[in-house]
Amino acid sequence: VQALLEALPNRITGDILEQLRISKQTLVELGSRAGALRQMLLDLLEDPNEIRRICIMGRNCTLNKGNNSVECSVPLEKQVADEEEEEIEMLLENYLQRLISF
Repeated sequence: VQALLEALPNRITGDILEQLRISKQTLVELGSRAGALRQMLLDLLEDPNEIRRICIMGRNCTLNKGNNSVECSVPLEKQVADEEEEEIEMLLENYLQRLISF
């Protein structure tokens, strides 16, 4: 994009304008996708039950709706799910920070 902008004052052609239009369109699409990803990460981080549901998938565990606690038939599965919940939350927060820094 920078090279195209430097060439513009000297020789504005239809091809250069078309390349700039395509570059702008690509940047707008990327910005839109980044915004959607940011919102998805915020939504996940705002709802701890969603992260808990992710952690108990495929395990013999349930999410108690009364107090939002995880109950598992095997105690080790609950411990692993709790550890994964913390890990996933940290990863999502890291992804959000990296996304915001761009």
